[in-house]
Amino acid sequence: MYHSLDRIVILRYLPRLTRPEHIVHFFRAVYGIYPLTKEALAKRTHGCPQWVEAFARDHRIQIPRPEKRVKEEN
Repeated sequence: MYHSLDRIVILRYLPRLTRPEHIVHFFRAVYGIYPLTKEALAKRTHGCPQWVEAFARDHRIQIPRPEKRVKEEN
């Protein structure tokens, strides 16, 4: 299970965005976000899981869910 979908997408599909100056340009040009703040990035990130789930639901793609593990105490 991946917890950082944004990182996976960037490293796999948008490798040029691994440099800070490219990230700033991308968000300014594509999303109109400037200055690029922690809050602005958090806002974009929080919507990603909902988008993925909606896409999967609309296309009838099953998303595997990890089993909940119970931590064993010694």
